Amino acid sequence: MLLISTGIYAQEVTFPETAVGKIAKAWFTAFAADEDGPMREFTATYRTANALSRMSVDDRMAQHKQIKGMIQQLSPKKITESTENNLTLLVYAEAIETWFETAFTLSQTEANKLESFALQPAQAPNEDANAGFGDWKDLSGLLRNVVEQNNIPGLSMAVIRNGEIVETAVAGLREVGSNQAIAISDRFHIGSITKSMTATLIGRLIQEEKLKPSTTLQEIFPEIPMLDAYKVVTITQLAQHTAGLPGYLTVTDEEEAKLLGLPGDATGQRLAFVKQVLNEDPISKPGNSFAYSNAGYAILGAITEKLTGMSWRDQLQTYIFEPLNMATAGFDWPKTERRPNQPSGHFGALSDLKPQKTDEYELGAYIEPAGDVHASMTDLAHFALAHLKGLRGENNILNAETFTWLHTPQAGRNYAAGWFVTESESGQMVHQHAGSAGTFLALMLIEPESNQGWIVAANAGGVAVDGIFRRMIRAYRER
Repeated sequence: MLLISTGIYAQEVTFPETAVGKIAKAWFTAFAADEDGPMREFTATYRTANALSRMSVDDRMAQHKQIKGMIQQLSPKKITESTENNLTLLVYAEAIETWFETAFTLSQTEANKLESFALQPAQAPNEDANAGFGDWKDLSGLLRNVVEQNNIPGLSMAVIRNGEIVETAVAGLREVGSNQAIAISDRFHIGSITKSMTATLIGRLIQEEKLKPSTTLQEIFPEIPMLDAYKVVTITQLAQHTAGLPGYLTVTDEEEAKLLGLPGDATGQRLAFVKQVLNEDPISKPGNSFAYSNAGYAILGAITEKLTGMSWRDQLQTYIFEPLNMATAGFDWPKTERRPNQPSGHFGALSDLKPQKTDEYELGAYIEPAGDVHASMTDLAHFALAHLKGLRGENNILNAETFTWLHTPQAGRNYAAGWFVTESESGQMVHQHAGSAGTFLALMLIEPESNQGWIVAANAGGVAVDGIFRRMIRAYRER
């Protein structure tokens, strides 16, 4: 959702003297603590019995530890809605230069207890969608201004309207300090947007009746010893991040070295990773709650390999890239020794970017199906367009019924199979996914009702860039 912020804005929020205001203040205090004890006490004290039946204190603490490891600290900055029982704020995570929205809702039946809480990325508090972009007349002008005024090295963007790719543009440089301009065919790493492609392969297997959404891990891997909790995990739960699996969103250097050293070829390494993960404790009860997991999509990739006898990479080439004429789509980082004239990713904040060296950082084969594809934005737009057409009832690389399954979350949730599905301010359903492995960022967003889509990428990472992307889309729409 593109957030239009209203209300109080201050460096330090004064929480309202209401029950929900006091609970929200206690939550931020607990989140800021270095130890887990305060958050455990908060959870046990202020969550309703219903909330704890959905997800236990231990499971919530495991999830908190994962979130805390990524975000580190949150500073409340702006109250956007406040009633006796509801409080919504914009908060900022300085360590990752990211804005979030937090929403607290009290129970109607348990006095002074928190029934629900949400934390999700949000747009920075700025009333003017075009602020900071200057004057522009077309997509190229918009991208040039964004690059110049936001210190982004390079951008590429494609726009879909009326079921067609109507405009593409690029701006900026392949690498900070170079004189190589971004070209329209240049490749950008798309990170977790890869999940929508792995899910598309799963959809194909369901369509061919080699799988069912209800097929369990034990049915697929009867030969693999696994914890009892995982034996009943279904394809749908894996695809929608409700399997309770560890996230593998970040790992230590020591853990990464072990994972990169898993035995065998890429398929063998993924299978070894599956065996490892399915014997690790769940972070929440499978089926109970949303817990975003790269490991879940690695397992889905391994499932496609077992059922087809083809590597995950070969499947993408055969069933997605070739039929959609995605000639630039491939794997690993865009710039390698074999492809020297491609964009470099960049580490660090926008104010202090450092180019990524080709041998500095790699994603292991074990995690590829969760986030290791690159493509030009024109070619990624072909993939987005296939899904847009499918949601409008048109068969293409899959039939329309399969596309509907891929894009339908479980009741009460907003993640389907490789796509977040939310309602925009105008009431339209927005299907989207962002992706970053740290040094690039990409965003793919489609609206079936309006038959539009926007696909954009930068050769710099960080969710701060995501906020700029969303402002760009809003500015383009409102011009």
